Amino acid sequence: MVVSGRHILTKTMKEVIEKKIKDENDDCEIRILALDARSKPEFVDARGEMLLSSQGVSDHSKGSEEGHVSKYEEDLRGARVYARKLGKLDPSRKKFEMRLYSIMPTTFFVLVDDFLYVTFLLSEPVERCPMFRINRTANPDVFRTFASHFDHYWDTAKSFSTVIALDEAGHSMFVKGPDRAWEWPTGYVEASAEQSAAEAADDFFERMTGYQIDDVRLLEQTISGSFYVGRLGPKLGEPAESIEAVDLVEELPEHLQYESDRKYYEELIDDALETIESSATD
Repeated sequence: MVVSGRHILTKTMKEVIEKKIKDENDDCEIRILALDARSKPEFVDARGEMLLSSQGVSDHSKGSEEGHVSKYEEDLRGARVYARKLGKLDPSRKKFEMRLYSIMPTTFFVLVDDFLYVTFLLSEPVERCPMFRINRTANPDVFRTFASHFDHYWDTAKSFSTVIALDEAGHSMFVKGPDRAWEWPTGYVEASAEQSAAEAADDFFERMTGYQIDDVRLLEQTISGSFYVGRLGPKLGEPAESIEAVDLVEELPEHLQYESDRKYYEELIDDALETIESSATD
């Protein structure tokens, strides 16, 4: 399934997905690709404009770009919250997994067994977009084309690792780069046969910040990547050239790179502190 944000939130879609995940006799595999709100601005603005137009909303007072982007981010944030809920129902991710991609889609399609359902994301307000139902047996080439499109973006979807490093007082480390606000150290890392994902996160944190980090463990896995928590160690050297400032804070900084995630970050901080405290008694 390829979606551009809000389609996962439809009532019928939720009911079907949750029912299949809970059914122990159902060996389905549900994979969803959603457009990343951090994609190229023109992609997100275009999608946000389409959402507002389809609902008959005019937002000239705030400026169209601001209104379009905020509307899209709101929808995607709702999708992410829902994905977290499903992750608890299927922690192994054998039945359900959601990833983000950064190429603006022109279609919304679902592949179910031997049928392809495809519709188009029309930019002008319409009552209902046309939906086409295509049989795999009758149209194998068409079916194969859409399936390969999905597999390509599924396999190339990037997963980011974010590390929350806490000192003994419970302060967390934030970094700031050129043209970026404050954020937890984040990078694109991959596990390998020689190194686990947690070890890879450990290495990139030390290279980025110049600080040692110990006892790194997975805190939460999300549709955009993984959050890790660890104990901040001593300073080993200088931060990477891409980092302008490093700071330890008790409260979240006033200006975050992803300000719309502030509430979510507050929840993560609480979970991180609890995880570190519990690990001390292990």
